[in-house]
Amino acid sequence: MDTFDKNQILFLPSTSEGSFTDLDQLFSCVTEVTLSSEVVLNMERTGFITPSRAVGLVLACRYVCSIAKKKVLLRNIPRDVQKYLLRMDIPVGAREWIEIENLGTDEWARNPQTTQLLEMTRIGSTSDVEHAIERTGNIFSPWLNKDSLNSLLSSLSELCSNIYQHSTDPNGIVLIQKYEKQSLNVVNVQVAVGDLGCGIQGSLELRYGPIADNAVEYLKLAMEGKSARNTGRGGLGLRRVEQILQENRGSIYLRSHDAAILSHYKTGRVFTSGNVFFPGTQIALGLNFPLLQDS
Repeated sequence: MDTFDKNQILFLPSTSEGSFTDLDQLFSCVTEVTLSSEVVLNMERTGFITPSRAVGLVLACRYVCSIAKKKVLLRNIPRDVQKYLLRMDIPVGAREWIEIENLGTDEWARNPQTTQLLEMTRIGSTSDVEHAIERTGNIFSPWLNKDSLNSLLSSLSELCSNIYQHSTDPNGIVLIQKYEKQSLNVVNVQVAVGDLGCGIQGSLELRYGPIADNAVEYLKLAMEGKSARNTGRGGLGLRRVEQILQENRGSIYLRSHDAAILSHYKTGRVFTSGNVFFPGTQIALGLNFPLLQDS
């Protein structure tokens, strides 16, 4: 791992567009931060960024800020990546935790009338979830048929509701972006949510006490329907989301504490443990919907 000096952290580039291992690399870097450090994230090697990586970046900076008690300076951001951060409204949405060196403005800056994406949105209450669902419906209705839109909104509701109901984090976030594949008549929609709360293990333990030996076992319980809700039903919303991804040729990557799961509509679930510990829960959901013919 490269570092530039004792007060700098390198934001390592993604290994490939289909990989989530860069989140572990990033989280591994920031867990080494000490109190009162002057922290710089050098992003000169960051070739691209996606919703899940943007959520990971914001959460990493939040984590650093909570320890160092200072904002994180993002330095040497490639132009396309900087445009993406502007487009996602991250410089404003994450201003308590992030400063961006030489931040410019351009035509990709946030457009409130966009039909391409849901910019960084805070989730800390029922009204926040309702706002995110309403705005997402307005943004994506021109691209998706009724069934597809309902599937997207149902997934969003489950994932965002988990943040305020279970995480104990008042500053969870969600980002959504669509990627059109005209040649295949497909719209790929990527939903990323994350928080720095108690995680799936903590959520289940608050209700049931210790019921498993490690974080990956708690993920398995949640995916099988074990719920922290008072009704005992719902499986933290994950079981329903997994059904939706099966119906829409999708995948979900879920990371909590030091464990993760990748569930793909073709290959099923793969669990991993022993990752670097990072608080809360981070989720990347990808769904593939038929493109409306008149879009």
